[in-house]
Amino acid sequence: MSRKSQDTLGYIYLIATTFFWGTTFVFSKEVLNYLDPFSYLFWRYVIAFIPLIPFIRIRKKDMLDGFWLSITNAIALITQFVALTTINASTAAFIVSLSIPLTPLLEMLWLKKRQSSTVTLGQIVSVVGFLALSYVPGEKFSVSIGAFLMLISALAYTVQFVLIPTLHIENQLNTSAYMIGFTALWSLPFTRSFSIPRGVLSPLLYLALVATTLTIWLQLQGQKNVSATTAAYIFAFEPIFAYLFAHFTVGENLTTFGNIGALLIFLSALLVQYGEYRTSKANGS
Repeated sequence: MSRKSQDTLGYIYLIATTFFWGTTFVFSKEVLNYLDPFSYLFWRYVIAFIPLIPFIRIRKKDMLDGFWLSITNAIALITQFVALTTINASTAAFIVSLSIPLTPLLEMLWLKKRQSSTVTLGQIVSVVGFLALSYVPGEKFSVSIGAFLMLISALAYTVQFVLIPTLHIENQLNTSAYMIGFTALWSLPFTRSFSIPRGVLSPLLYLALVATTLTIWLQLQGQKNVSATTAAYIFAFEPIFAYLFAHFTVGENLTTFGNIGALLIFLSALLVQYGEYRTSKANGS
């Protein structure tokens, strides 16, 4: 296969990954009509773990890396699932994407990494976007519990994004498998349903096998031939896919302020990615 064909395939893999991620919010809301958040997390990650068993290698470092990442993963998902019982899928998707502008901020505070003015502008825009997304015309301004929980989810993902480079992961697939396994274990003590309701089986299998297990493989394959910067730009479109999928499948719509907030959050992600790219290029990395 030619280099150009490999690059094209890499883009297709990453776009597919982003699309599948975007669909999870609608399907998660459907599953949460049948299962409580902890039971949903348990079953989704147990099912996702099963196809990875043949590829697991017993390596202490991969196990420890997966263990630490599973903590942030479990926190991000539980808060997200609880939030989805109170807010719509599109709002949830845009708020959780705030992890993009939050990541360089945490790197600055934790790792003392300097950030550019473009990144700072993107972060300011993201705050305005979040406030607009949370505003309901005619009502006293307040941040709903669902929006707050999604913000916690975004913060958990932010910690995970900053943590990953410090771990110096050696085997992405093996580490991901351990992360999935440990995530299922974290939810086990709080699981209330040890059987899967018939009405939830299809979306649960999709979420576990396609949106979790398959996307790991697609991401790994795609990033072999696509730069991290380009991949980050593609991933920034996740809430756009989520919004469109929710609109065309279940008829979700945002208010005028909600649409403005969503647009600002999306633009903030692009600004931050551009600022990070310019800084990386200036540093010769």
